[in-house]
Amino acid sequence: MPAFWITKFCVTTCGYVRIFDVNGNQLSYNYSWYNYYGSQVVIQDFHFDTTGTYYVGLSGYPNYNYNPNIGGSGTSYYGTFYTGDYSLTMALSTPPPDVGDTLLTAQVTTLGPTASTYTVANGRIGDGPYTYRDVDLYQFQAATSEELTVTVGLPANGAGLNGVVRIFDVDGNQLYSNSWNNFSGSQVVTQDFMLRKAGTYYIGVSGYPNYYYDPKVGGSGYGYYSGDYTLGLTLKDAPPPDSIGDTLATALATGLGSTSTSYAMPSAQIGDGTWRSFDVDMFQFTAVAGQKISAITSLPAGSTNPMYTMMRLFDANGKELATSFEDLPNGYSEIDYIFTAPGTYYIGISGAYNYNYDPTVAGSGTYYVWSTGDYRLDLTLSIPVYDNVGDTLGTALATSLGTNGKKAFNFSQATIGDGAYGSHDVDLYQFTAQAGQTFTAATTLPNSSTLYDPILRLFDANGNELASGDGAYGGLAYLFDTAGTYYVGVSGAYNHSYDPNVAGSGRNATTGDYSLDLNLIDPKKTKDRVVTPSVRGHGTIDYSTTGPQNAAKQLDSVTVRAWLDGNGAAHGTVVWTWSHNTPPTPDNPHNNGYPWYLKVDTLVFYGNTAYLEAVVTRSPQSPGDVGTRVAFWVTDNRNGKNGQDMLNWQPIKGNFTVQS
Repeated sequence: MPAFWITKFCVTTCGYVRIFDVNGNQLSYNYSWYNYYGSQVVIQDFHFDTTGTYYVGLSGYPNYNYNPNIGGSGTSYYGTFYTGDYSLTMALSTPPPDVGDTLLTAQVTTLGPTASTYTVANGRIGDGPYTYRDVDLYQFQAATSEELTVTVGLPANGAGLNGVVRIFDVDGNQLYSNSWNNFSGSQVVTQDFMLRKAGTYYIGVSGYPNYYYDPKVGGSGYGYYSGDYTLGLTLKDAPPPDSIGDTLATALATGLGSTSTSYAMPSAQIGDGTWRSFDVDMFQFTAVAGQKISAITSLPAGSTNPMYTMMRLFDANGKELATSFEDLPNGYSEIDYIFTAPGTYYIGISGAYNYNYDPTVAGSGTYYVWSTGDYRLDLTLSIPVYDNVGDTLGTALATSLGTNGKKAFNFSQATIGDGAYGSHDVDLYQFTAQAGQTFTAATTLPNSSTLYDPILRLFDANGNELASGDGAYGGLAYLFDTAGTYYVGVSGAYNHSYDPNVAGSGRNATTGDYSLDLNLIDPKKTKDRVVTPSVRGHGTIDYSTTGPQNAAKQLDSVTVRAWLDGNGAAHGTVVWTWSHNTPPTPDNPHNNGYPWYLKVDTLVFYGNTAYLEAVVTRSPQSPGDVGTRVAFWVTDNRNGKNGQDMLNWQPIKGNFTVQS
């Protein structure tokens, strides 16, 4: 039996219409209609999935929850029901032929497998059995690396459509989707979309917002719009391969290592080969154990087509040894790597974000590649020269700070980038400290330095990070609770997550000269004890309960570690995270977890309350906030004995310890 529709219920009182199956299960309804002004369509284009007996029930408002198997079973919140007269018209019709809604019933086209076109002059969403959930699926064939362009338009005298186009492989996996509308005429939905494997593909057309239907199950999605469309499909043959191969087997042999120690490709392009944006340029070279490869991409001379490059280093088996993604400020990449074994190696260049391609399979990268363009490649093999400031805890420079009462250390000129690991270079300095001492570290950059924004990190003897700071802005300060051996590391901007036990383990960063000042400050001593006035802890203010109504669901979370050294100077840090549990709006753009990182420069104690001021040194989501000064009042009520601790006179969840 064909599927049937109820196309029209025309009613001529105020009430409800409900449709039931033979068992009394409700299939559809209209919970509110009235006929004071004449005829009204109550339910339109309802689709019956199976042949059988069905029922239409009409009742007065608000009798919408009656049991169709029990007479007089309805209820009313108002104690009465509307009554009155009506007329009823019902019509059933067989749906017209429609383009199939599943892969199995898709319309087979003549498109493909090589360069060809196919046109649908008059298509419609909403003419099939699933009405607004209607999907028109078209099947076509494509050879390897064919490029597909999809264009939609509006037929003459047609009704405009807000629609969705999706592309599927033979198994129904989505490869692409995009929304569109044709009210203003023709629109290219996707151009030169690459179909990397030969086989069967499908184009699905649906009404917005029907993005998530299952192409194997008819009527499985959710739609709102219906209307007419034209569809133009074009397959274009891929261009021939470029001169630089995409795999280890087809890599360009550079001669580096066998005949020379340097190689330059003055100008090359990502996107000029068969695989378009999935293009990879692979370069082959050899190296011996102990040699260092320095590889860098840049914009070729005279080029006006820059790009963001991905660079990857592979061994002969395709195992990745190192990677660099737009690590340089101009969007290009750099790798410095020291080989531990002789062999044949490969450098692969691709566009962002093509970082996970298989170097043995051409065109195998991610579908989300957004950068193509020109690059220059320079490769150099050398025997690395290690600088005198080691890159690990085991090779750190011993400063003698903290030994025999030494309280200050200055390294007047050092360089990041002068060692074996290039821009991955880290300078680590060893010292000792006593409990209660304050440690400060700061860098100074000569006028000619290119280092830019050096990073300072403090580690314990096991390499656990204790604190970090900006060497050129605010430096680093730390209050030691235990005596021991410690290390401070200096690295270039962006190299903030290296492993202090593994040389060269960080990322590409800025390089240049710096000077370093380290100091230890003893705590204040009284007749009976050593005193370090301090405030520490974490507290959260929940404005959903304590603040005004318009601040509902807002949280302020503050972590404080601040103290006075033996000279009375304030040190420490504050991390203030502002959170809002609702989506951001134009008037309230801050997302969940909007953090400020602050340096404390003022600290005053009033019994169990500390007043501190701090300056924003880092604000990842809003760099313009750097330099903002903030004040905090922190009260330690001994948590549970005399009441809750307080932040800015508001009770908090958490704990602060004020020691004055």
